[in-house]
Amino acid sequence: MLSFRVATFQDRVQSFENIFDVWRSSDDFTEHVNLRLASIHHQRADFCVGVGEERVEVSLASFPFELSLAGSVESTSFIGCVHTIAESRGKGYARQLIDWTEQFESARGTSISLLFSDIKPEYYSRLGYQHCPAHNGLIDISSTEVRDDSIVLEEFRLKENLDWVSDCYNHAHAHLDAYVHRSEFYWWFLTKKDPYDKYFAINQNGKRIGFIRMKDEGIRWKLRDCSIGSLSAEDYDRAIDGIVSYFTDSKCKEVYGWFPKTDVLADRIEISERPDEITMIKSLGDITIDEKLKTSLDYLHEIDHV
Repeated sequence: MLSFRVATFQDRVQSFENIFDVWRSSDDFTEHVNLRLASIHHQRADFCVGVGEERVEVSLASFPFELSLAGSVESTSFIGCVHTIAESRGKGYARQLIDWTEQFESARGTSISLLFSDIKPEYYSRLGYQHCPAHNGLIDISSTEVRDDSIVLEEFRLKENLDWVSDCYNHAHAHLDAYVHRSEFYWWFLTKKDPYDKYFAINQNGKRIGFIRMKDEGIRWKLRDCSIGSLSAEDYDRAIDGIVSYFTDSKCKEVYGWFPKTDVLADRIEISERPDEITMIKSLGDITIDEKLKTSLDYLHEIDHV
């Protein structure tokens, strides 16, 4: 019989020790644990655990978020890092811990639970989670034609442009039925999360019309955040033009990341369903999860992944 609770410091240490075989931050065991403990990303989360007689046997992280839903801002838990030690698998412990965590979150006013599944979504569907559209996009630099050569990328520092970036994000997402509400604190967190990411303004005829955030991975770059116009297919077209122009004649051959599925985009770049990091959502109260809301979540950005 397990007892469930919000993790103590020692519970966190054991949880990070347990996941070394699956999600290691370093090949050195001690360094892996210390990196996890020091991570600003993991410090945001409440870790919830199931404890047996001697140790933590199952754990997960509940990350605090907010979702904007048609004019209201709803407290939301993004669940991640669900892990059961090898000898305790197949006993339903993860299901029990998720249920306990949902009750804990609901009791403190959380309206929605959301996760990114790396396993078949049927498992979480049985727990009441609904499968949302979730797509990847791939821009092949050499084979993608630039349609508007007046669009260029200009690198900038987030810290000095945070107000503009925040306004740009809010304007781009305001028409969606659901999107991550980025508070002042959360924007501060994003300046600290993965600090080596690069930010680019999308300029058209000398005027800033949006921004993108990318991670340099050598011959492939990852698109992690994007706000341009109102995120229409035409707006994404402009971002693609800027990206292709920027990387032409560079060592980068591809840019990939989360893109929504639209007919216009699918005619221009490779769009596919994500095989993992599949968005799933569950109401913990009176919020109705309809198809329009779920489709809006195809516009989530990878930088918000937990």
